[in-house]
Amino acid sequence: MGFQVATAAFALVFRKHSAGEVASPDGYLRRMVEKAGAGKLHLERSF
Repeated sequence: MGFQVATAAFALVFRKHSAGEVASPDGYLRRMVEKAGAGKLHLERSF
């Protein structure tokens, strides 16, 4: 994951957790890292 992608992912996790949309931010971030490793992470869909 590049620096910009990692920063965007962290910001997304923070926003979703703050809004009550994500109960487990560490699990959500872990899944994002797994998807990125598999080439299946599409952050642009989440913003």
